[in-house]
Amino acid sequence: MKNLKLTKKEVNLLAELMDYNKKLEKVFFSDKKNADLISMIDDVIESKLKGVNSELAFKMLNSLYRYDIDEELPGTEIKILNGLSCNLAKERLGILLLKIAITNKNFFKYQYQFSCPGFEIYMYNNMFYYYLNNYPLLNYLFILDHAESFLGLINSDEMISPDLRNDITNKFLFLYKDLYIELKDKKINITTTSILSNRYDAFANMYLHSSSQVKDDVSITPFYQQALEMLNVNDESIQDYSNLIVGKHYLDNILNHISISGFKSLSETYKEIEQSLSLDGHYEAFNYIHQSLNEKANKVNKKRKNFV
Repeated sequence: MKNLKLTKKEVNLLAELMDYNKKLEKVFFSDKKNADLISMIDDVIESKLKGVNSELAFKMLNSLYRYDIDEELPGTEIKILNGLSCNLAKERLGILLLKIAITNKNFFKYQYQFSCPGFEIYMYNNMFYYYLNNYPLLNYLFILDHAESFLGLINSDEMISPDLRNDITNKFLFLYKDLYIELKDKKINITTTSILSNRYDAFANMYLHSSSQVKDDVSITPFYQQALEMLNVNDESIQDYSNLIVGKHYLDNILNHISISGFKSLSETYKEIEQSLSLDGHYEAFNYIHQSLNEKANKVNKKRKNFV
């Protein structure tokens, strides 16, 4: 790959893919949601993606995120959870292209030698900045497992405002096509998603004889990004605790997936960040965050005692 420049034909194809994902978003979030129309538009997107090989997908991703160079912006999921501005059609297309790009045996070489800063930041913010050699698929599988089990948690908690819960659920299902296909005809709850969200472990056990390294390392960034968003909530402004409850479920879900050593690394990183902040007026969020950390610590201690 000599450069990342797209040909005129490739530029047009990327624009068409973006346009059809925007059309799909409009139908998906319409008050009169039309499942047949959703399927028709998605079929068009898939037909166009058939002309995209892994190398072109990588080039398109760099074009798509070329100008996203603001390091302060959190990952896509964090934006959705906290009602921040998010181009869902673009993010959905990004995931579709990423799924194609990671099939290339040269993905690592391309990543290290050719990526533009915007795409690097996108990868960092969305659980794709660390890989096991030759297994970038692990990152993708973990992203799906994490998102799916999180949806199970919030859809099983009646303390959360139904409007917020439905908003987040629908945006996640639009963002992750694989989850939409899997969950669209199912009742979303802890039981259902705990059965389905085992892609990472199944793959790792089959090909790597088990490894938690990827999910341990990529979990740190979304944990502290979500914790920081929660700590932006002023105690006096809280009228409904739904947002903080959703945030805690997100943190719980991350902690539930990682190993004992991964938890140690994550908590140390988070504590360093927290020590640099002023917590005055943000104690409600502080308590929710530390409930998550303490609950995980108790589980870790219990597990250690069982091995003694």
